[in-house]
Amino acid sequence: MYNPIDHRMELFKVRAQSPSDEVADLYLKVRSGTVGFENGSCVLSPGSEISTDVYFNIFSSSKYGEYTVAEEISIATSISGRLDIELRSCSDLGEEVLDVRRVDSEGPEEVDFSFKIKNLDDSRPVCHYLLYRAHDKSTVHSFGSYVSDIEPDEVDLGIVICTFNREERVLRNVERINSLISDPTCGPVGKSTVYVIDNGRTLDKDSVDYDSAKLIPNKNNGGSGGFSKGIIESRRDNKTHILLMDDDIEIDPNVIYKTFNLISILNDRHKGAFILGGMLLPESPRIQYEAGAEYLPEFKRGKHMLDLSDAGALLRNDKGEKADYGGWWFMAMPSSAADQLPLPLFIKLDDVEFGIRRMRDHIVMNGIGIWHDSFESKANPITDFYFLRRNLLILYSLYDVHNGMQIGIAHLRNMLKCMKHGNIREYVFTRRAVDDYLKGPEFIANVDQENLIKSCNPHMDENGSSEKPEKKRRIVYRNNMRKFSFRCLLYLLLESFNVAIRWNKLSRSYRDSMEYLTSLEYWESRQ
Repeated sequence: MYNPIDHRMELFKVRAQSPSDEVADLYLKVRSGTVGFENGSCVLSPGSEISTDVYFNIFSSSKYGEYTVAEEISIATSISGRLDIELRSCSDLGEEVLDVRRVDSEGPEEVDFSFKIKNLDDSRPVCHYLLYRAHDKSTVHSFGSYVSDIEPDEVDLGIVICTFNREERVLRNVERINSLISDPTCGPVGKSTVYVIDNGRTLDKDSVDYDSAKLIPNKNNGGSGGFSKGIIESRRDNKTHILLMDDDIEIDPNVIYKTFNLISILNDRHKGAFILGGMLLPESPRIQYEAGAEYLPEFKRGKHMLDLSDAGALLRNDKGEKADYGGWWFMAMPSSAADQLPLPLFIKLDDVEFGIRRMRDHIVMNGIGIWHDSFESKANPITDFYFLRRNLLILYSLYDVHNGMQIGIAHLRNMLKCMKHGNIREYVFTRRAVDDYLKGPEFIANVDQENLIKSCNPHMDENGSSEKPEKKRRIVYRNNMRKFSFRCLLYLLLESFNVAIRWNKLSRSYRDSMEYLTSLEYWESRQ
């Protein structure tokens, strides 16, 4: 929150009490002794030592120094008892104690520290944190907030959540976000609006009964359609920035607060930056699966499988890395970057394509992350073998990664492997994916996605789940593949040849259609 009297801008609050024991060491590091929380205060036993060099509370000095107008940072902590407090910096060269204060007080006493962050080397990230060492029983009444003497830009944030039949999870997240927006101590973030785009049209209007939220029933055109609708509504309401979020994430609302304040103090060079949230795994809640990713020349997950409870991993997480896109589980951008809308890819790779096309600058930072189920845990044949491969061909066409001969040969090899191993689902859905790609952008523009899913396999629902007769069908399909293997081979040769010779013409057609398919006119006609 910004204080206009002294121009002090709060960057984020240090909140050491974790929402669960599983992630406690992402909020506070207990180096020795025992600690407990009483009425929001942290109580240290004699000889205990704690520190805030953890994922959600370490200060990413190099990042703030490079991307923001802040030059000097202050933090004030309130404590009582007999203890030492150290301001420390850390880098891959080691740790350094910058300042030490001793407190011996029966009542709460405030101790403040400050440090400069300009002209730090981004290739060797530097972070700052506080360490508390108790000599007797002591209490940390407040871990404080990181602040800077700067005046922020005015930010009006639209938070877009696209949902499909996940009523319980999306409502829980809306409630959490509303608790932040309605908190008077959080300042300008209170002007934010939450747009709940209900693709399943299953939410009751009364279930999203917050002044800060708008429930918008929407035709199911997948994530690309839902987020396009949210972007359109945000821009109509003159939001300066837009945050895209999945419905099934687990989020600490303080992450949104930190993101909002970061956006408001970006320097001129980086005002157009996309803020990319890290994706942590619920099944391994300290592990970061991805934070930004590359597409060219091949897919590469950024900051992949970092153990965020490790101090060294936090420094690696703050190191600058190339990224072509960020996942829509948590991605914030200027509203001006969304003057071109997502491409109608329904599901799979829509966020990849949008990032490649619109993202020119990005920020990944410790403390800006959410928990989201891994892609492997949500895999199903329709998404993995139909949508993924169809949309991958479209991406290759748009961004000229491979030539037609390479694509044709790769398709033939993959299909032969399916025939050899009897991978029925992969064979059927991949063939369908290629066939629909060959129909060109007109098919992508006009297809009814919900009916398309059903037509891919009448025995599968929208989530790719099969009914019980699947085993019987598998035997029939496998026998047919064996019986007509020569016919199948001939068809695959012709299909692969067709992909190769038509590739250049189709690629031009997809590129020529981009302007219309990402326009307001197109998406309004679909919604």
